[in-house]
Amino acid sequence: MISSGDLDRRVVIQVPDISRDTFGQADPKLERFYGRVGQDQSRDRKGTLPASGFTSQVTHTITIRYPRGLTVLSNMRVNYEQRIFLIQAVLDPDEKKRELNLICFELNDGAATTCGPSA
Repeated sequence: MISSGDLDRRVVIQVPDISRDTFGQADPKLERFYGRVGQDQSRDRKGTLPASGFTSQVTHTITIRYPRGLTVLSNMRVNYEQRIFLIQAVLDPDEKKRELNLICFELNDGAATTCGPSA
């Protein structure tokens, strides 16, 4: 079980949405959470996780409390301190709906970008 003190980072999950704003631009829904952001230390030298079956590079694991009323999917993105992470997998480590581990790939490698929808 994760303690509240471990969730010390403000993260935003960007939910794809088909609604449009007044200018016709995609208007994504933003869900805010406190979480833990950690660099993945289990990568091999090529940056993949061969034993787990992941073929894309995994750079971070973001842990949040299990969200009520929101199903987190791998087509969502996480925004954290002007950094964007693509969710590669969503894991419930003990299958008790207490926390989620979001296995992510950092899209922009720390460069400042806007947090709008992907093109």
